[in-house]
Amino acid sequence: EEAYGFTRLRTYTHVAIVWLGMLSAALLVLLFTRRLRQSACLIVFGGMGFALTLNGMDVDAFIVRRNVARMERGGELDLPYLLSLSDDAVPGLVDLTDRASDLTRSNLLPALACRRAAVEEWYEEAGWPSAHASRLRAREALARLEADLSGYRVGPGTVGRPCTPGSGHLPELTENHPQLPRRPPAQGSCSGREAAQLAPAALGSAAHEPR
Repeated sequence: EEAYGFTRLRTYTHVAIVWLGMLSAALLVLLFTRRLRQSACLIVFGGMGFALTLNGMDVDAFIVRRNVARMERGGELDLPYLLSLSDDAVPGLVDLTDRASDLTRSNLLPALACRRAAVEEWYEEAGWPSAHASRLRAREALARLEADLSGYRVGPGTVGRPCTPGSGHLPELTENHPQLPRRPPAQGSCSGREAAQLAPAALGSAAHEPR
């Protein structure tokens, strides 16, 4: 984690190790007290506890917090991976815009503009059965960046497609948007070739580390 940061797999592994340790200790107690018949119930309890722990800790938000803290200690930030996480990660990514470097911010804001367009599309078209707290929290967090995100032109071909640095689907700033330095717009609604040139390697070699 210190070398490459947290991912879902690493987080699951850490939580599993903790629960396996507690289960092993409990099984030893049952063994010495000759109550091994209760081990089945103990294992079921351990499985439920593992699942509830992951649900309660909000894994994607946890990953963002830990990787941002690592960045502030001088580590590299795997921004493309963080942007690939679910809506649970969005509030942390919104907070990151206040602390990120200019390079990270210039890649983060267009991707959040794509996410905001997708969330707003869902909010307008989906009925109440599709509502869930994570997406509503993401929508509230993205609303705080209205001034920064309103200048990005997100075309219909962008919503629902991968929108991370290097994907080729990042939107362009409109000509009169004052928030960031402007680049010459590419043809169409997305940044196309120029977005593809935003090499993930510039955000850290961790972007290529296998998971």
